[in-house]
Amino acid sequence: MVKLVAAVLMVGLCGGPAFACRENEKSEDEDDDDDDDDDDSPRCERGEWSGPDVMHIRIHGPILTTRVREAPRVAMPPPPPPPPPRAPLPPRVAAAPMPPPTPPPPSYEAPAATTVYTVSQPREPHIGVGVRASALKIGRNGPDAAGVGALLRFRTRPIELELEVGRDEYQGDRSDTRLGATLYVPLVTGRWIPFLLVGTGVNFSYTGVTGDEVHQGFLAGGAGLGFQINERFALNLDGRYLLRETFEGGERDQAVELRLTGMVYF
Repeated sequence: MVKLVAAVLMVGLCGGPAFACRENEKSEDEDDDDDDDDDDSPRCERGEWSGPDVMHIRIHGPILTTRVREAPRVAMPPPPPPPPPRAPLPPRVAAAPMPPPTPPPPSYEAPAATTVYTVSQPREPHIGVGVRASALKIGRNGPDAAGVGALLRFRTRPIELELEVGRDEYQGDRSDTRLGATLYVPLVTGRWIPFLLVGTGVNFSYTGVTGDEVHQGFLAGGAGLGFQINERFALNLDGRYLLRETFEGGERDQAVELRLTGMVYF
């Protein structure tokens, strides 16, 4: 153990130093290797530090010794057991790709306001007036006649109805006045229009020499070709076969007629 040496008091007189000297004590357990020395007294006792201004102070008694006891050894607890092994991590699965963003809904521009104008179609002419010129022959050996007439037609698509009043002049002194009605049936439409026709009417025959007057009824049938110049003007050429019979005696005759007609529609 380390020996604690008590303080050496130094007192100085007149500025001179004072030394404290003590006798060295050796502990019992310390080996004395300096037994061969002749003088074991301290230097202060030997007068090495002497002088008029030196004062010697000797301190007797045991030196204060402090022993530090060792702390008792405590047994260390055993180390904790090792942690259990970790379970293996599941394999990483690649994340599904993100779906593409939903496209924005299509935008439609509102259509511009449309102004509708109603245009009335031009009215088709339905009424026509015209004239006809004709040549007529009765039987094989009968008299010939030339005639003219005024016509009134009503157009109801696809057919036309014609009313007629005319006069036929025969060679000699005979003249006939005719009242009739004819129905025209077109076969095709266009500028050139072939057609069929049927008709009926009354014929008043007057003979100037004898003054006889005969009343006849007739039926007519035939065909022809029309040319439509425009919506208002048309020309027709047709041939007819007439079967006539008198009301008084029942006499019959036959006639063939060729007719050219011009019409104006309104």
